[in-house]
Amino acid sequence: MIDATSFRDIETGAKYRLYGVDSCLPTQTANLNRQSWPCGAVAIAWLTNATLGKWVSCNALRETAGQRLSRCASSEHQDLAADMLKEGLAIVLPIAEGQEVRAYSQLQDQARKQYKGLWSSQFMMPWDLRAKQAGGSASSR
Repeated sequence: MIDATSFRDIETGAKYRLYGVDSCLPTQTANLNRQSWPCGAVAIAWLTNATLGKWVSCNALRETAGQRLSRCASSEHQDLAADMLKEGLAIVLPIAEGQEVRAYSQLQDQARKQYKGLWSSQFMMPWDLRAKQAGGSASSR
């Protein structure tokens, strides 16, 4: 596992990043009722559990910076990104496009309405946290 939306194929060494979604950074936390919880670690654990020792297939859409931006499935999950969204452990990227992303947005909206995962908590969008860590400004949800 590289992070909550990226992993490496142990046989080929290829790096895959789930298309259309982002998630908490590995050390990022969220707050639920003034209690901090490790949203990055929880999301990484979910993806690890969904892929560890399981058949995984990825359809690479494009390759950038040595990573294959992909839609991936495992033997238990038809679409890993979609299932992370359903659990509230991923967020649709604001710059992502396509029919799949519209479906992803609907899944995210359902998780938000049900206060699942991140949507039960206060958290900083991962892209905002990256910008803040790089010295930019950020906003929180």
